[in-house]
Amino acid sequence: MSESALPPLPGECLEIPDLVQRVRDTGSRSEWTARTHRVAELDLDGHASPVVLVPLQQIDTSLENFCWRLFIQRGDCGYELGLVGGLEDPVRMDEECFGLRSFCVAETAPEDLSDDLMQGLEMVVYRFDGNRYVAGPADYR
Repeated sequence: MSESALPPLPGECLEIPDLVQRVRDTGSRSEWTARTHRVAELDLDGHASPVVLVPLQQIDTSLENFCWRLFIQRGDCGYELGLVGGLEDPVRMDEECFGLRSFCVAETAPEDLSDDLMQGLEMVVYRFDGNRYVAGPADYR
């Protein structure tokens, strides 16, 4: 399918930044490096348009406040369609909203939100509302 035949996406097609962001845990015991990257096999528009995650640039980035800017790439530019929490790449779901597939993100979360011990798993489903992807409520497991 040619690019001109792809369904339109909201907003302007922007240059996708190539960025690196350091992310630390709550006690600064561990640190990760998040980089702009394509998410293999995450086809949100049904036309195999690449999905690119770009780390949101922040001064003090921890696991609790880290998020990605999500772009759907079309040609040499991309449409920014929301912010996605968690270090792990999203996983596509079968559900579709306003022409784009929903996806979920799993991340470690404190079992008891009053302490800093990372236990358990938090699942968040993101759905497209016609303009952006919006996070649903967290499901703690």
